[in-house]
Amino acid sequence: MTNDDFIEKVIKESVQIDPITEQILLQEQEKEHLQESFGIWDIGAVFKMFMDKREEQREAFRNRTIAATILAAIILAAAYKVYKSYLSKAAKACKGKSGEEKTKCMKSYKEQARQKEITGIRKLMGECSKSKNPVKCKSLLKKKLDKKMR
Repeated sequence: MTNDDFIEKVIKESVQIDPITEQILLQEQEKEHLQESFGIWDIGAVFKMFMDKREEQREAFRNRTIAATILAAIILAAAYKVYKSYLSKAAKACKGKSGEEKTKCMKSYKEQARQKEITGIRKLMGECSKSKNPVKCKSLLKKKLDKKMR
């Protein structure tokens, strides 16, 4: 009789354990033995670890997507401000003109503003590589650029 067996026998004799508790303890010992001997793990625990890790990845992806969307919104707001500032300059510059001359003057300023906005969006596309989700950032800016190019 080994030392562990002797200790187990003494414990069983000194403490009365009901059959259900004894069965549970034996199952736990068997489970621990399998885990130590064969590297067998509780499938439920492994699945839970996997799902927890997957949820962490999803949360990180959501956060990066939100950050990319916010970045794109800020970029577009800045480009829109540039565009509007050119239009106010156009209104001042074309103030004294009338008719077809004023229309040509305003169109000229609008085209300059559009070109500035396109240039700004292209510059910001280079900044997308620094974002957490560069592909999404670039695709959002590309859509806006395509709209401006029409």
